[in-house]
Amino acid sequence: MQDSDEKAATRRRARMAGFVKATLFGGLIFLLPLGLIGYLVGKAVGLAVTAGEPVFRLLPHTAFWLAMIPLLALVALIVLALLAGLFARTKTGMRFLDWVETSLFGGVPQYQFMKSMAEGVAKMESGPGWQPVLVAGAAGWRIGFIVEAVNADWAAVFLPQSPSATVGEVVICPTSTLRAIPDSMAHVTAILKRMGLGSAEALQSVDLSLPGQVALPISEDVPGRDRPAV
Repeated sequence: MQDSDEKAATRRRARMAGFVKATLFGGLIFLLPLGLIGYLVGKAVGLAVTAGEPVFRLLPHTAFWLAMIPLLALVALIVLALLAGLFARTKTGMRFLDWVETSLFGGVPQYQFMKSMAEGVAKMESGPGWQPVLVAGAAGWRIGFIVEAVNADWAAVFLPQSPSATVGEVVICPTSTLRAIPDSMAHVTAILKRMGLGSAEALQSVDLSLPGQVALPISEDVPGRDRPAV
């Protein structure tokens, strides 16, 4: 009886230790990106305060206005970013950005990597996005997104690595082996971030039989391809 009680107590301690460890690591994973964002924003605000010092000198030298300087610098950064975004949408802005990337950052792989990540996130967060599909793999089906059509029969497919939706690999697949997922890119991305939770609802109408049978048709909205009428 005493041995069973000791074993039960040991199991409870092990579960408690596991709970504390998992909670600690979960908290660190949650706080790390927030800390990085806070650090970068703090650095940017500090630079804005330094750059705007001639203007801030014109403000009344009271405790209230001195405390408002970082907030004003942050607002100025937001306005500057909006203006830069509007300028980047113009033809002149696009030509300038192309020149900067080619002349200054063309040989910096880290810049190209960060740019690709940002473009991928922007694509996922705005508009209809890419066509979600299932791609046959050695262990079954993998969730992916058709990025663009290569030709009438092949497509470039991005295969994210869950729980990230922006890190993965690109494969060139025959479209006849793909299964279209009748859901939005945003919802499928959320499923990936939740490590597959919600797949049952999204895939309930999808044919999950392995390749060799007739595949469901891919959406007509595949970028870069005009599919013939069925």
